[in-house]
Amino acid sequence: MNDVPEPPVPRATPPPPYPPPPPPVYSQAPVYTSTTTSGQATAAMVLGISGLVSLTVCWILFGVPSLVLGILAIVYGQLARREIRENPNLHGSGQATAGFVMGIITTALASLTLIFLSAAVLTGA
Repeated sequence: MNDVPEPPVPRATPPPPYPPPPPPVYSQAPVYTSTTTSGQATAAMVLGISGLVSLTVCWILFGVPSLVLGILAIVYGQLARREIRENPNLHGSGQATAGFVMGIITTALASLTLIFLSAAVLTGA
């Protein structure tokens, strides 16, 4: 017989272990700064819109409600623009300007409506 040893049977070696996961990346939480809109700017815009709407709806009242709302929109628009200019933390310049412009338009149209309707009533037309 042959005394030659048989070659060993190769055994399956386990795969190398997986590398550990990378450490989590911690980033700083985003810092949100609150923006404050001027309340007077919002009031000016709301009054300007309300004046224009009331001008189309309440023209039968000689435009008086629209005239009052338009004047208030102008006043609040100017106050808001000054407040925003003096305080850099306040926003709403666009709202203040929009309210101011709508107030001017409303006041002009309401004044014309008041003049023409008063003239029509006085002349009996």
